[in-house]
Amino acid sequence: MTVPAHQNPGLCIINDSEIIREGLFSLLRKLPNVDNIDIFNRDKLSNRDMTKNYDVIITDVEFQGKIDLEYIKSLRNEYPSAKLIVYTNFNNHEYRNMTIHTGADFFLFMEDKYNLLEHLVTGIVSQIRFKQNGKNDKPGLS
Repeated sequence: MTVPAHQNPGLCIINDSEIIREGLFSLLRKLPNVDNIDIFNRDKLSNRDMTKNYDVIITDVEFQGKIDLEYIKSLRNEYPSAKLIVYTNFNNHEYRNMTIHTGADFFLFMEDKYNLLEHLVTGIVSQIRFKQNGKNDKPGLS
């Protein structure tokens, strides 16, 4: 997706927990070039602006106590160029592999280092901004 150089990449946070949604929003909006963030409860996702494209989507794979791989597939189909980050309390190696195979780009366990998500989003946003400005080299995650 090509975004005008003046527009920061769009992020979408989808989680059933208001505390997690608001916490991630507060954490990520402080990052450089990150100010275009939408947050949704999964039940309210259908209310979003369907014309808006997202560069990064952060979501959980567990909803109502079950793993929902079909949901990950539907997000991947709807936003094929977005970086899809599964950020979850569900720490299971088998589901991690299935989630990545289903279409997620990254799988982060919430109890891992919290700043890992910050570094990942910063790296993704930096790469998007480099592409917007016509740079060919890829920045690191530092």
